[in-house]
Amino acid sequence: MNWARFEFVLTNLLGIALIVRLVSLRLHKVYRVFCAFLLFQVLTNSLILVEKFTTLDRTIDYRLTWLCIEVGVWALWIWMVYALLQAILENLPGILKASKRTLNIVFPLAIGIAAITAAPEYVASGASKIVAPLDFLVNLALILERAVATVALLTILLMLVFILWFPVRMPRNLAVFSIGFIVYFSAQTSLLLLRSYWAHENFAMVDSGVNVILCSCLIYWISFLNRAGEERPVVLGHSWRLHKQTKLIGDLEALNTSLARAGRR
Repeated sequence: MNWARFEFVLTNLLGIALIVRLVSLRLHKVYRVFCAFLLFQVLTNSLILVEKFTTLDRTIDYRLTWLCIEVGVWALWIWMVYALLQAILENLPGILKASKRTLNIVFPLAIGIAAITAAPEYVASGASKIVAPLDFLVNLALILERAVATVALLTILLMLVFILWFPVRMPRNLAVFSIGFIVYFSAQTSLLLLRSYWAHENFAMVDSGVNVILCSCLIYWISFLNRAGEERPVVLGHSWRLHKQTKLIGDLEALNTSLARAGRR
């Protein structure tokens, strides 16, 4: 078994192990979007593994399968960002509603900006010189993958800044998920950008880096997610003094009430 095939198999085994753990802990309903992402990852990896690494006759190029899968991956990335926002701000419905409205505007706008800034990457990747339609689409999808990952990362980082400044209480499991996603999207964005500017013979090395990071995050989630983590609240971020923390909580509640009233008008 070569290294590339081993990566696919290991990622699938870890994904299945995490799904089994979430189901056994009865957390699959709480984190259903995340479970959907894991299940999609396992199924699509299995499909690519069969198409790419077997000698069976096939009439469909595995790259076409990959292109279709990528669209689903991007949709799940965006869905997970919204799910994280929902979970983090569940007890602040006014701020949550306003944040969703803002995100509905910011997301397509940010993707448009990312697409514009991807022009140098498009040239550097060599996609502009490619004539074959399928090769062109694959290179374009690689650039869009980085753009969508960047938008997801920036959105999660904004959420992180918010919860680091305000003393927002959340279940420990949710904090574990959030940290894992920040690491995953940070590494994904950096490595995908690096892949676009490196020579083509180095693509496999960068792809291996992406898989290693994903495997690391899966092991982290398997190790630290537990049933008690749903009952144990934590506060991330700045350890404010008591009087400062009380003031920030009051400001947060006042902002939440104000936005909730504005939303009812």
